[in-house]
Amino acid sequence: MMQPATDFPAELSLSFDAAPAPEIRGTLGQAINAFHARTVPQDSRRFALLLRDKGDELAAGLSGVLSWQWLFVEALWVGDAWRGRGLGRGLLARRRLMRPRKGATRPGSTRSRRGRSI
Repeated sequence: MMQPATDFPAELSLSFDAAPAPEIRGTLGQAINAFHARTVPQDSRRFALLLRDKGDELAAGLSGVLSWQWLFVEALWVGDAWRGRGLGRGLLARRRLMRPRKGATRPGSTRSRRGRSI
């Protein structure tokens, strides 16, 4: 338990979670989305670009959201058998081509686990 903060109401307690469960992260995300829905005009559209092999198995994919004229990449994945062939770069390039068509004028950026901008 952390030391009480003097700038928080006495009826609240502050804790640190080094490995928050997906449910906690989901609850925070839902609360933020609900706040935005009430306070900010938002037109957001989710999308996915999927690459499948001849057996219709997922080989690679990119998921994202178009919001506030930005295109954000949420996830980019390439299956082990397909890595090193430029599929990730190709998906990112196709994502860039979608911006004008879908109304996004600016690319959103996220960071991969290795800290590289994607």
